[in-house]
Amino acid sequence: MEFPQVEDDFENKRYILTNINNNEYNCTDAAISWMNAGGANFSNTAMGLFKNTPGNLGQVLRAKSGVNTSPGSGIQGKGECN
Repeated sequence: MEFPQVEDDFENKRYILTNINNNEYNCTDAAISWMNAGGANFSNTAMGLFKNTPGNLGQVLRAKSGVNTSPGSGIQGKGECN
């Protein structure tokens, strides 16, 4: 199975969090890009210094029609992250 958007991002995007040139590409940018490649049609969640942040994306997802906002439990961890 091929994932052209993921491969293109890997080859052409520079993961950076300093935002010196106002063109950072972070984990949230990647997630939005890849979800859009699958048809999600998300726009940028820009607020503040960075183009997209996990918190801003969370608010966008929360505002979607039909979203379950009831608290729940996540999966259990598999141990320490190294």
